[in-house]
This record gives sequence, C-alpha cells and structure tokens, in this order.
Amino acid sequence: MQPQESPPSPSLLVKYGRPGPRYTSYPAVPHWPERYPSARWAAALADLGERARSDPDHALSLYVHVPFCERRCLFCGCNVVLSRTHARGSGYVDLIRRELDRVLEATSQARLRVCQMHWGGGTPTWLDVADLIALHRAIAERVELLPDREQSIEIDPRVTTMAQLETLQRFGLDRLSMGVQDIDPTVQKAIGRHQSLAQIEHMVLGARALGIRSIAVDLVYGLPHQSVDSFRRTVQTVADLGVDRIAVYQFAYLPARLKHQRALDAAALPDADTRVKLFHTAATILARAGYEAIGMDHFALADDELALARRAGTLRRNFMGYTTRAGTDLLGLGASAISRIGRDFAQSAKAVPEYAAQVEQGQLPVVAGMELSEDDLARERVIQSIMCYGESELPRLGNGTAAQLSPRSWEQLAELERDALVRREGSRVVVTPRGRYFLRNVAMAFDAYLDRDDAAAQFSRTA
Repeated sequence: MQPQESPPSPSLLVKYGRPGPRYTSYPAVPHWPERYPSARWAAALADLGERARSDPDHALSLYVHVPFCERRCLFCGCNVVLSRTHARGSGYVDLIRRELDRVLEATSQARLRVCQMHWGGGTPTWLDVADLIALHRAIAERVELLPDREQSIEIDPRVTTMAQLETLQRFGLDRLSMGVQDIDPTVQKAIGRHQSLAQIEHMVLGARALGIRSIAVDLVYGLPHQSVDSFRRTVQTVADLGVDRIAVYQFAYLPARLKHQRALDAAALPDADTRVKLFHTAATILARAGYEAIGMDHFALADDELALARRAGTLRRNFMGYTTRAGTDLLGLGASAISRIGRDFAQSAKAVPEYAAQVEQGQLPVVAGMELSEDDLARERVIQSIMCYGESELPRLGNGTAAQLSPRSWEQLAELERDALVRREGSRVVVTPRGRYFLRNVAMAFDAYLDRDDAAAQFSRTA
C-alpha cells in the first residue's frame, strides 16, 4: 500500500476520528475478560511443550520486557519503572531466569526453539553490560537459539553505549530499534526528551561498524509544537541516515489513563487536519527516498526483511509491532509481558513488585488472559490481513461457514464504501489509497467486542 496523492478531507477526519484499538491483538487487551484461570495458561504451555517435542520444525518468538528507564518521556505510553539505581538490574535478570524455569516446568522441560528474540521496554540498555550478559546467558542455557534467528533490541541513544552494542552483537544481535520521535529542539523540550542529532548519528554509524545489519528508527507525529515544516526536516534527516526501517507512529494522547501526559501543553497539540498532514508528509518523503509503506505506520527499504515478508505473505502484527515470522507462538517474559500460545493470550503482572512476588512464590506470574473462540480466530484473521495487507476476505469460521457480522458491522462497511475508503470485490474487502489513513477504522468494522461495551477511554483516536 502506497500513500495517496493528497491527505483526506477535514470532514472525513472528523467523521472517523474516534477512539479505537491499534490491533496489536484481537481482541484488544481492554476487552479481555476480568478473570483468566491460571490452570488454562498452564494447559496452553503444556500444549506448547507437546508441539515442541513432536514437531522438530516448531519454533517460537521470545519477547523480554525490561521496564526500567532513567527518566520519564512525557509522551510515553509504555509500562515503565523510573530508576537510576542500576544495581536493581541483576535482581530483575534473576526474576526472568526464574520465570523461564517455571515456564519450562509447565512444558514438562520441552526443548523450546527460538527463531526470533526481541528485548523491549522501557529501555533494555538500562541494564549494564554484566546484566546484559547474564540475561542472554539465562536464556541461551534454557532454550535453543536457532542459528538463523532474528535478534533485536530497543535502545535509547541517550543511554546506550558502544560497549553494550558490542556485547549484544557478539551474542547474535542483528537488529536494533532506536527511539528518536522528533529532532526539533522545541518539540523535544515539550516532551521531556532531549537528544542531539550527533547522538543519533553516533548510534547509527556505530551499529553499522559493528555489522548490525538492520537499523530501525521510531518517529512520533502529533506531538506538541510539531508543524509540517519541522516534521519534514525530522523525517528527511532520518531518511538521509539510510536506516532500514522507519516507523511513524501517531501519538496516543490518553491523559485520563496516563497521568504524566497531563504535563503536556494540550493547546500545543496539532489538530486532526495537521496530524494527517504530518503523516502524509512523512509518507511522501519516505516514498521518494525508496521506502515501501508497510501496514499502518511502518516503512522499509525494498530489500529489508519486513518488505520481503509483506510480498511473501508472511507479515504479521503482534505486540512487537509488525514482524516477519507469521504463525509463530510468542512467549513473553518479564513484568507486563504478553504471550500468545496457540489460541491463548496471557499477560504477566504489570507492577514489578507484584510480578516479583509471584515469581518468587514459584507461580506463573499471569494476571490476565483470554482463550479465543472460533469466532475470535476468524475475525482475528481478517483484522490481521487488513492491518498488514490492506485487504481481506470476509470472516469465515474454521469449518468454512461465514462468521456472523452484526448490523453495526454491515453499516460501517457500507459507510466506509460510500466514503471510498474501501471497495467490495465479491467476498473481499480492499482498502483504497485514501482508506490507508483509516486502517484502524476498517478493522473496527469487524470487531465484535465494540458491539458489547464502551472502552473508549482505553484507546487513542484513530485520526
């Protein structure tokens, strides 16, 4: 999907600018039931163990959440623990080790093979070199890290050192994702995140020199004091660095839920019309620079694995964003980490003290989750296809029968078609170039849980 020639009209933005999920999962986390039996999650892990033993080709993705940051960025919506006491790192690594031991017990000590490993946060490089080594060793001693695995990490260029990257590269790191957000000093001051262009360039050049083959940069649009001209300079500067992937995320402004965002100047936030112009400007610059549009908000060079996966039909969206390994189970470790094993989601305790208490008691630290029904799985397939490829067949259950769409869903699809955001081709729904700006709205038409309750306060606006 490539960007349209001009952004959508203000009237469309007003009409479709409503709270909605970002669909890193379906159902979205706020729609998961209040209770999820720990025995159900243990059974899912037991099934994982059986698959690992019976299928020598079975491999999974492993996500490790490191929640610590030295200071708070005011725009951030991640699960973060503020601390400058880096000595806490070794204790947290030990908790990860013990949690993984408990997971392996639930799989009856199956040998799990890992084809993709990602460390996110927070700031994983908040851990010092010794703790990074200890964390990698704790994992490598317990699971089989496949030689051709994808291994990535999120970094903050303000706190990451070349010594940390050198250590991680020796252990197989081949991808890093770097938070930049915006290089404009006024915007940086407004969001409490100052980083110089020199720091960013140093990380990019250093990673290249180490042989790290893929570098991604995260940008955010919709931040206070952003203008089309200032964001144009940011995007062009990042594109000129020649990084492999660039994510252009919409700022999720949720001050009712994220109290630190109340420190932002709401009057300085761009309106909906400006926000879409910011994204359109970024998409135009990146297309001219040779980046392909991927899904909702990612751009990748043509030879990057993300672009190759989209062409091959193996692109997938999950809690790690867009990934290249479709159909793999996802095992999450650490406070707030989310797993997807078979047809089950599970999330660990968000607060580190609660997570630590459960791990220390020998428990699986799962506090929320959901087993997906056949209807959930059918809708998930449609929403995945919409979010990754911009088109999908109408949902069908596992036995081939059509899933039941509500009157609201049919009304929304008809409305989207009248506004030329989608077109119907028999049983297929195809997002138009104009509709690319409203992918979340298209996906929402297939979301059965939006018929049942109002979780608007949990979601950011779609436009």
